[in-house]
Amino acid sequence: MKQIISVTLILLAIFIVTTQVGASSNIHKTVDNKGRVTYANAQGKNYAKTTHASLSSGRIYPKIDNHQQKKRDFDRRQILENELAIETELLVGIINSLRLISIKMKEIQSESSQSASASINDFENDNINTLLNLASVHERNIIALRKELNSL
Repeated sequence: MKQIISVTLILLAIFIVTTQVGASSNIHKTVDNKGRVTYANAQGKNYAKTTHASLSSGRIYPKIDNHQQKKRDFDRRQILENELAIETELLVGIINSLRLISIKMKEIQSESSQSASASINDFENDNINTLLNLASVHERNIIALRKELNSL
């Protein structure tokens, strides 16, 4: 019973604090006669200077003209298209490697004994799994790049 009451009181305190913090959108910066700066949600009394403190970072971002923005968009599109071409080439290379491994495995199985074939299969299966994982990474990259290019 005491635990329920204490948990309820804690939750009530958290609720009160969060609602008051959210409600205090006006923040005032006050400087006293000795130069000490204080921030408060209410305007101070008997202070030398009171100003409304800004919540923004105060950074001014440079404005660019339409021509500059188009140039940036064009450059970005070229970079994404180059990345897409590279990812596609890598995926094609992996697919070709998987085909070659498959052909070699069939040749080895038809020529060699069962025990040699089993050890080679274990080695090749590890390579195949690695290549399949790489292929899935490149496929995901291609999908993401195409999505990004379509959004431009």
